[in-house]
Amino acid sequence: MYKAIMLFQLLVILYTRVYLWFPAAKSILWHFKETGDTKFYYVSCFMLTIFSLFNLLLCADGFKGVAKWLPRKFPKTTD
Repeated sequence: MYKAIMLFQLLVILYTRVYLWFPAAKSILWHFKETGDTKFYYVSCFMLTIFSLFNLLLCADGFKGVAKWLPRKFPKTTD
């Protein structure tokens, strides 16, 4: 059961931190660029880069956790 939880956690992290985040970040950058708001564009580039690195670190941590727990075999309990 723990392995299923780890896989589910990884899928949720990938969905929120990659699939949702990067298109939204790209969209807001294009919006600021198209409207000609250079201050918001450059500040957004900086902040979105920091947040994107944070999201990638969380994804790496999720993969690390799955790589750690998936190969393990858990002892069977005897009742």
